[in-house]
Amino acid sequence: MENIESGTGTRLAELSESVAAVTGPGSVAALRGPNYFDGSREVDHSISIFAGIFTFVFGSLGYPLLPMIVGALQDHLHFTIRQVGAIASGEMSGMFLSAALALLWIRKVDWRWTALGCCIALIACHILSGQVSSFEALLGLRFMAGLFGGSMMAIGATAVGDTSNPEANVALLNVAQTALCAIGFYVMPPLVDSHGTSGAFLFLAVYVLPALAIAMLLPAAGRWPKPADAAHVARPAAKHAVAVLLFVSFPAFLFFAGYAASWAYIERIGVTAGLTHKEVGTALSISLIAGSAGSIAAFLLRMRLGRLIPTFVTLLCQLASLAVLMWFLHGPYLYLGALMVFVFFVNFPNSYQVGLAVNADSTGRAAVVFLLMLKAGIAVAPYLAAAFVSGNDFHGPMILGAILYTLSFLNFWAAEMQTRRRTSTG
Repeated sequence: MENIESGTGTRLAELSESVAAVTGPGSVAALRGPNYFDGSREVDHSISIFAGIFTFVFGSLGYPLLPMIVGALQDHLHFTIRQVGAIASGEMSGMFLSAALALLWIRKVDWRWTALGCCIALIACHILSGQVSSFEALLGLRFMAGLFGGSMMAIGATAVGDTSNPEANVALLNVAQTALCAIGFYVMPPLVDSHGTSGAFLFLAVYVLPALAIAMLLPAAGRWPKPADAAHVARPAAKHAVAVLLFVSFPAFLFFAGYAASWAYIERIGVTAGLTHKEVGTALSISLIAGSAGSIAAFLLRMRLGRLIPTFVTLLCQLASLAVLMWFLHGPYLYLGALMVFVFFVNFPNSYQVGLAVNADSTGRAAVVFLLMLKAGIAVAPYLAAAFVSGNDFHGPMILGAILYTLSFLNFWAAEMQTRRRTSTG
């Protein structure tokens, strides 16, 4: 896994070709012939990687754009902070359930048609969410949106996880996600100001439309076991594989719970500090563009520094950025600077976390279990963090996030040490 140098430049060059496959006449599909996209393509093909990445990203957009949704619900529908937290956690709970169910079907279904059906249902949920104003109806619709979007994420994550170089491709996935979210944060504020929650959810519906075409570029199924892992999968020790996989994936639960606890209320932090909605949206957009450098840095560094050093640096910088947001926030520039650091180090360690899980896995479900942990974290954290909000004081969620980040690193360190011991004795 760690030898991911060769072919990287070629893959990046080919990814630009794969964009053409869904952008009009003269596409790659037309050039290769009518039978080229038959679902039998290898997961390491650049088009398969492109489709896996963007199937995941379009399924996930409801979560990274959550701060704008939270603000719209509170300002335009006048929901209480606990109701807002419940709706946010409801969508994430749908994502968690979809990951749990994906453990049963991810290796049994045709990925293309499953992703297409989930995408259609996700768009319908977004459209209907913009037409309702009751708490109960919106909670149900956002749960369903999480269920269908999470299924798309499970397919995309497994497609990327099945590649030869999952760490590098997860880094590319994070770049794509932050780029699309940066556009969303720039476009959404005026829509929310003029159309309220309808503008926010209808924007999401339109934004996901390209995924309808991208779903058909997926391979029909993945590849497990990988040729290099076949002997590892056959080991007798595999009877303990599920417990091992859960342990090495649990840092993702803690990390993303810390992320969700702080990220869900990051827009409220800016507004209560005196910034306008436009200033907050612009700061979030710029921070996501700059934050994509975290994924690029992980892509370039790969395993040169191992896994522990990058994750420890992540912890220190996340704690510093949260401290600025809590106690030293004076004006839009400090807000922007703290957000840039925060987002950079949200993206930076993801490939190392996935790599640890995939490296220790002997079940073929590392990507889905990783998603299960991720979604569990982001499902419980917004509602839990709401209990620590006092009026317009949002310091509580930031402190909770700092604690969870610290616990995540400690768990990651223990899991990495265990994996090294198993490798040396295996």
